[in-house]
Parts: sequence; structure tokens; C-alpha cells
Amino acid sequence: YYFMYGQDLKEVIKSYTKLTGKPIMPPNWALGWSQSRGMLVNEELTREIAAEYRKRDIPIDIIYQDIGWVEGLQNFEWRKDRYDNPKKMLSDLAEDGFKVIISQDPVISPAVEDQWQEAAKKGFLAT
Repeated sequence: YYFMYGQDLKEVIKSYTKLTGKPIMPPNWALGWSQSRGMLVNEELTREIAAEYRKRDIPIDIIYQDIGWVEGLQNFEWRKDRYDNPKKMLSDLAEDGFKVIISQDPVISPAVEDQWQEAAKKGFLAT
């Protein structure tokens, strides 16, 4: 247990940050406008939305890809039936000034046997 004390709130916060460290400032683009839409999970729709923002001169810095971008939902592989060329898409979006953030569930999926084998081999699973 930790007890934070001080003459006023400012001193209490100073004591707390001495213990935990000061928070980092995120990059400027992370504080900008973003497009997040449930089920934004394919290249065609992503490119279409990005193009409309630029066409309409609406400022935007970030475009998200929802969890459906992956095969099997947890294996970090782009779905081939939804993305023709993800590297090119990311490159094109970057050229247009977009940062792309992809959603990912941090789990080991029972649907992806390779994940189980890798986790077991590296000692990541409780025994």
C-alpha cells in the first residue's frame, strides 16, 4: 500500500507522480480527428471513406480498422478475402496523410492452432 500526502492536491499529485512517473505526451497526430466505424473491415470501404474525407476537405488524421481485418479474429494475418494488398493500402493511406490503427483482441484463439503451439513452446501458458 502507498499513502500519498501533501499540504494540497498539487503536492499529493507530485508525490504520486514521483512514484509512478510522469505520463508521456502522445504524438500530435494521436490527438487529431479520427474515423472509427464498427465493421470497417475491408480495403474497398477503407479507401472509399478515406477518399471522401479528402474530397470534402474534412480534416482527419487517423482511420481505424475494426477487428474483422484478421483471419480467425486473433492471428495477426490480414483477411485475403477482404484486403487485396494491405501493404499498398497502408502505404497509399500514409501518402494521403492518414495513420491507420488496427483493432486486435489480445487473446490466443482456439481457432488458430499455431498460436497455441507457439505459446506452449515459449512457456506462456499456465500449467
